[in-house]
Amino acid sequence: MTALPFRESGPARGTRIENHTSATGQPWEIVFHQRVMADYFQTMGIPIVAGRAFEPADVTSPAGVVVINETLAKLVWNERTPIGQRPRPNFTGMDVLPWHTVIGVAKDVKQDGVTREASPQLYVFAEEQATRRRR
Repeated sequence: MTALPFRESGPARGTRIENHTSATGQPWEIVFHQRVMADYFQTMGIPIVAGRAFEPADVTSPAGVVVINETLAKLVWNERTPIGQRPRPNFTGMDVLPWHTVIGVAKDVKQDGVTREASPQLYVFAEEQATRRRR
């Protein structure tokens, strides 16, 4: 993982989501983008509430896959399923990664302290990203 809960902070990154525009017309503000390994959710005890977590086979996926948290799912898709939808992760502020497909929704984790509400979060499969860079 790129950061443990309560240790991650940083600027929100404008993140495009295919066929969805924020109320301001700008890309969605996602505070936490995190690269994680396949067993991250199980290891951290974070339940997947819809869809699934990453699997080793996702390394060879022709398109990237992501898991999002409940807050992001509610913010963008409200009561509709986000599974199969496509955000474009933005780790650098430069919007350079390809479109990814949402495969799961994880229970919210408070990343920025216990007194703050959970923020929108997007998890990218680190192993898939490493494999993609080597291609």
